[in-house]
Amino acid sequence: MALWIAAGANPKEVSVRAGHTSVAFTLDRYGHLFEGHDAELRERLDAMHAAGLERAARRGSGGAAGGPAAAHGEASNENDPPSRRV
Repeated sequence: MALWIAAGANPKEVSVRAGHTSVAFTLDRYGHLFEGHDAELRERLDAMHAAGLERAARRGSGGAAGGPAAAHGEASNENDPPSRRV
């Protein structure tokens, strides 16, 4: 299983391949081997975010209405009742 994890298998793939009853069992037993996966995920997310910003800049949109750009001004949910605001 350590080889599967080192080869980039995610916890679900390891769990199914190993015949474990749940992903929780796999992570309880082998979670320490997934340490580097968090850094890899952050790098992939950063690359996706950068690509999205680049596409938005080429379109000249500055962001979609209600999207991340809206968070810099007024709250996008200001018309919602206070109990539903995030």
